[in-house]
Amino acid sequence: MAFEVELKAHIPSILSMKKTIQKRLGLTEANPYKKEDMYFSKPENLKKTDFRLRISGTSFIVTKKKKSQNEGIEVNDEIEFFISDAAEFIRFSLESGYVISIKKTKIGFSYTYNTMTIELSEVNSLGSFIELEILLDTSEAVHIAAAKKKLLDTLDLLGIDREAVEPRYYSEMLRTIDA
Repeated sequence: MAFEVELKAHIPSILSMKKTIQKRLGLTEANPYKKEDMYFSKPENLKKTDFRLRISGTSFIVTKKKKSQNEGIEVNDEIEFFISDAAEFIRFSLESGYVISIKKTKIGFSYTYNTMTIELSEVNSLGSFIELEILLDTSEAVHIAAAKKKLLDTLDLLGIDREAVEPRYYSEMLRTIDA
């Protein structure tokens, strides 16, 4: 079981933020990625995501999250596992009564900074974002508080105004667009 502490913020452009990360954090090695997500819901409650399937290259990851949020910082208790066949998993889910309620594509670059993952993403229909994430193996309040501080300190170090922090989940923003 992993606890994910993360925040996301709007940025004007991925290119300018890559330059800022290089200048202020000294990071030059960015890993490109494309993540295609399908959010599954019960038809009677399309506003609630039950689980997500992520396709990233040849990896297929199923995730279920217990989400909580405070001042735009998410603390999620995650159950995650790999599967070998995305098409069969989709078929299984649909035949089990779930529907695909949202699709999301994130294309961008990922960095590792100390114990933090930094992602610069272009998200379909939503724009450009920076995501800062720390994974913990405990939900102890002292560790979560320290992770939150580290995220906000890094945001400040990169010169990103805290007003740019997006408190809504991507799924919530995408449901607003699709409504």
